Amino acid sequence: MQGLLRHTKLSASESSTQEARKDATAKLMETATKMMKNGATPDVITFIETTITEVNQNILGVIVDEHFRDQALIDGLLERFDTAVQAMEDACAEIAQKHTDRNTASMLHKQCRQGEAIDCANPEGVKRNWNICGA
Repeated sequence: MQGLLRHTKLSASESSTQEARKDATAKLMETATKMMKNGATPDVITFIETTITEVNQNILGVIVDEHFRDQALIDGLLERFDTAVQAMEDACAEIAQKHTDRNTASMLHKQCRQGEAIDCANPEGVKRNWNICGA
């Protein structure tokens, strides 16, 4: 009976992983099942009941608390991502508007220069636009 129960110690880094916790729980349940099949003595029943009680009182609460902390961390990270995405979208819209404004100003400037070129090419326009063309 004593040979059925293998003591395995999980390190701090291993115990924090979900897979390690699942493995440890599975091993515990497997050991309890084997012990029950080999003879449910009062000591075995006491061990199983004590283990179940301890898991429910001490470990389950820690797991639930850890879950809520992890979920809060994930929710916070998602909120930060949403904020970053919104800031990037706002910046892109601002850049697009500045690009449009620059293109509009450039087009107006070119139209103005084109009108000045025509006026400067016209002999009468030279007299009217003497200061503008610098001629």
